[in-house]
Amino acid sequence: MKHVQLFEQFINEATWDQGVYGTESYPITDGDLGTAAFNGRQLGRYKSSEAKEIWKKQGTVVSNKNEYSTQKLTDAAYALSEQGVQVKEKQIQKGILVCKEFKYQFTGGQWLATFGNREQAMNIYEFIEATVASKYIWEGDKTYGTK
Repeated sequence: MKHVQLFEQFINEATWDQGVYGTESYPITDGDLGTAAFNGRQLGRYKSSEAKEIWKKQGTVVSNKNEYSTQKLTDAAYALSEQGVQVKEKQIQKGILVCKEFKYQFTGGQWLATFGNREQAMNIYEFIEATVASKYIWEGDKTYGTK
């Protein structure tokens, strides 16, 4: 089983410089977004006990409203789509990422991640990691959310 995981890791790491959203190929300008998505996938698939705690740990807050431009949020959507988490595109323009029950937006002077009725301060990388990990724990490898 370990050799299968290593092969999957090799394939995934080799493709992080290109994001794929739908049928279009799009370059992700921030490689750390892709790394966060990959880490979330590994947590969700292989370390699910750790991943279940990810929404409970204290996050790092970025309090500048303009810290994440539309480009950064769009890049985040592409990084998420690599793992089957589809973001509603129309809401990216408002500075909000929404993927089914998951939401990321600037509220009350800080960036908050929302899952169900829980809100937690996170930066964009922590949000991606938590969302992808949750997707793999609760939904398996099926496509999650809507486009």
